[in-house]
Amino acid sequence: MIKHKFYPETFGLTQFEIASLLNVSRSHWSHFVRNVKNLSSKSNLLLSEMTLFMLSDEAKAVENLPSTEIGERRAKDVFHKKQDEIEFQLEVISKKINKEKELKERFLKAVQTTEFLSKTAVRETKAPHKLLHSIAELAEMNLQDVVFRLNCLQDNKQLLQVQYDWLKNNEEKL
Repeated sequence: MIKHKFYPETFGLTQFEIASLLNVSRSHWSHFVRNVKNLSSKSNLLLSEMTLFMLSDEAKAVENLPSTEIGERRAKDVFHKKQDEIEFQLEVISKKINKEKELKERFLKAVQTTEFLSKTAVRETKAPHKLLHSIAELAEMNLQDVVFRLNCLQDNKQLLQVQYDWLKNNEEKL
């Protein structure tokens, strides 16, 4: 059997989409296009029907194309839904950042207090040495942890902001 090369431009679909419609894997479709593998008879029949349709006058008539208004409206709806989603995520992450900043201040004060106690005579008279050392280590670990979480949240906020700005800048293109 002589095979013909079918390129995605023939149908206006990607290789993955064509393969999915023919119920074969993308790699199987790729092998078929390169004359390495055959398609099943069912897939071959569907491909032939698709090809005949695309070559027919019916497929070439502009009035037979689906309405683009519906697709454009759906695309705008999805676009605006994504914008709303990102706005909400930005609000949530801003609240989390504020809470983490409060925690950071608290743990920073704890570290400063334990450092003060360890450097002064107060340490020897008021607080047991082992307890003070444990509290100081815990305060330092908590501070490092909150700083790490705060940095992650700020990075996530920046990424969301970039996505949001891109959507806003490209809104008029729809």
